[in-house]
Amino acid sequence: MKTKLISLKTILLAVIALFIFSARTNAQVEAKITQSFNVVGDGWKKVFRYGTPVTVFAYKHKGDVYSLGIYSDDYAGIIDLKIYPFDIEEKLLKKLPNAQGKNAEQKLLDYYKIACSKAREKAFSGKYKTTAPYLTSRRYSRYYPSKNEPITIIGHKKMRDLFDRTYYQYAIVNDNCAGIYETSPTDNVVLIDIPLYYMPSTDDPQVKTIIDREKAVFVKKQQEKERRIEEEKKAQAEKEKEEKRRMEAEYQAYRDSMAAAKVEQDMAEMKRCSPAIIKVGGWHMDSAGGIEVDITFTNCTSQKVKYVYFRGYFLNAVGDKCRNDITRSTEWKYRGVGPIDAMPKELQKNYYPNVEFWRFGNPKFYSSIAHTFRLSSVTIEYMNGKKTTLSGAELKKRVKYTD
Repeated sequence: MKTKLISLKTILLAVIALFIFSARTNAQVEAKITQSFNVVGDGWKKVFRYGTPVTVFAYKHKGDVYSLGIYSDDYAGIIDLKIYPFDIEEKLLKKLPNAQGKNAEQKLLDYYKIACSKAREKAFSGKYKTTAPYLTSRRYSRYYPSKNEPITIIGHKKMRDLFDRTYYQYAIVNDNCAGIYETSPTDNVVLIDIPLYYMPSTDDPQVKTIIDREKAVFVKKQQEKERRIEEEKKAQAEKEKEEKRRMEAEYQAYRDSMAAAKVEQDMAEMKRCSPAIIKVGGWHMDSAGGIEVDITFTNCTSQKVKYVYFRGYFLNAVGDKCRNDITRSTEWKYRGVGPIDAMPKELQKNYYPNVEFWRFGNPKFYSSIAHTFRLSSVTIEYMNGKKTTLSGAELKKRVKYTD
């Protein structure tokens, strides 16, 4: 009987010990962060901010170092801190597994799986948003995000190049692209609060399915955008053509109205200036001092003109008459040959049959010091033999000089 009691006591103690051991290995404590700190990984950094809820599953305090097993949402790890960052008393953590022991490693593996599951869920629901680093190469897509463009990361893979340098692949989607993109090994890219270590791989079939789906959506959007842009360009081009036609019509109407007004103005001037209007367009001196004169004559009468006789003179810079270097005469004279039509009863736009232009070349007057030209008289001979001479004030009212 005594032996049985001893055996029963032994079994009972073993059960109690197993219960205590199980309680210790399964224990965890919920806490909140009271001092912010960072955990740095390869290409990413997790920020534990004030007030962040965490699950502490392992603990060890030695010297000034706190070794802590922490789980929070999409992160699980055993870290060393020189601060005590929780809002609970430290004694509550002493029953937890030793953060440097094997039980803590097993607990970490369990929480790592939970963190990966949570990170996968968040990735596929588009929670990991950031701005794009510089992407030097791209795969599976001709579109790629520019540096600092908003992006959503749904997958990640750490890579090594031929020189054993680290670079990263990201599975990325946004409004402008969907694909798998790579960083340069020479870029020190660190993403904040994007837990790359726990996210799905870029090789994950579900990641590829999402990329293909988003790419199809994006390509469709891009095609629709390009079609819309093309339609807008065509509409704009047609609008510009219509506006151009309208402006040309308005301008032509304006020109017509101005031309009509000019015709009326010219007709009134011709009637007022009868028998003629004379315009001296200018004069030109050749290298030998020979002078050519341009004159436009407008017949303001009802008779055709046969000849027009012009007489004039040149003044030097101080107002004295110039002498012809050949004849020594001060008089310049030429004859304009008609016939010149009579003034019409009604003028037509851009058609003045009663206007004649002469360039009196083949110089007869030579003077290298000539400065100003003036007409002294104009004699008009009509086809019926009648003549009219304009001079003095009557000529002055009917002559226009360009100089």
